[in-house]
Amino acid sequence: MAAKKHPKICAYCGQLTTDWTADHVIPDCLWDDRQLPNRMVTVRACSTCNRYWSLYEGNFRSIVAMMSNDKDELVRHICEGVVQRHLKKDARFRQ
Repeated sequence: MAAKKHPKICAYCGQLTTDWTADHVIPDCLWDDRQLPNRMVTVRACSTCNRYWSLYEGNFRSIVAMMSNDKDELVRHICEGVVQRHLKKDARFRQ
């Protein structure tokens, strides 16, 4: 049997919950396929808020990458890889 989590306040909605997760402040989608740095800053988020904000991480990454310097090799790699896949997969962009 899993240990019961102590109640924490969700950083997004402010509700006290025992159904919380550690959510990365800097979305891990920005790291592409590279290893996440040690000591990534996290906040406590209820599972509902974490799932909700996760839906927008791909959009956030795509916008930041497309606004960045496309002469940078890493930015080009991200735009040509995960951003292109995201735009093709998301029905809002397939018109």
